[in-house]
Amino acid sequence: MVRSNHLYLLFKVFSRRGCGWTELGGFLTWLFRDADSNFRLTEMDSSACRHGAGQRHDLTADWPAFRMCSVSGTYDAGKHRKVVARSVRELARQWIARFIPHASASQMSADEEEREAAENETLEDMPSTPSALPNIADAFSSSFATGASSPQGPAVRTGMRVHHLTYLLGVWERAGRAERAYALRVAAMELEGSADIEILHLCGCGLCLNNVDKNDGCVEPSHLRAGDKTENGLHTQYHSVLRQTSTANYRLVRSAIRDDCRGGFGLL
Repeated sequence: MVRSNHLYLLFKVFSRRGCGWTELGGFLTWLFRDADSNFRLTEMDSSACRHGAGQRHDLTADWPAFRMCSVSGTYDAGKHRKVVARSVRELARQWIARFIPHASASQMSADEEEREAAENETLEDMPSTPSALPNIADAFSSSFATGASSPQGPAVRTGMRVHHLTYLLGVWERAGRAERAYALRVAAMELEGSADIEILHLCGCGLCLNNVDKNDGCVEPSHLRAGDKTENGLHTQYHSVLRQTSTANYRLVRSAIRDDCRGGFGLL
């Protein structure tokens, strides 16, 4: 899977420098929450989301900590938001150098330095078939040094889906401090390990309406959860219904979906 390639190579940036899941969680927090980051999450304009002003659903009444739908990265029509995977890996290297003084490239072997330099230019040396992919757990294994060494499939895309990363950030933020690293590890391995895992949007407007001609995908961590392909298909139908529901009837329809429909739990 393409996402496995991108996630694996990002995690390898950390493991090669002696860092682990805690450092990865810190990086994701900085990447999407820090004011200095170009990828910082920003709330959608109130007119861009059915949860915003104009068609506002007072979600704060049943969820005081409600966050508006938010965006990051670039948008392609009909697709989810994305970032350039190579840019994220370079930012990870810069973040480690800045915030983790004990971690350095000097811990890397000459072969690892050469491989990372090659990975920064292309993903063509990574296999794109699920059966041939190195496991994400291996990225943090001291006994795993090299990964794939030759092309085993077609070149893969260089764009990384933002909601894959912000889903992991959400797992990190919701877990207790002592359990964060473990929760992030489990979520990452589940996301990588099964082709049936999808990231579901809980915000009832789904791919939120920016105007009549364009959708603008929400990537707010608190609006995302993991599910299977069947649930994702059901959510597509739920979102279609909710987008056509008036503000006056929204709460009633949403409650019916949450109470009576498979996979409707958590819809906002």
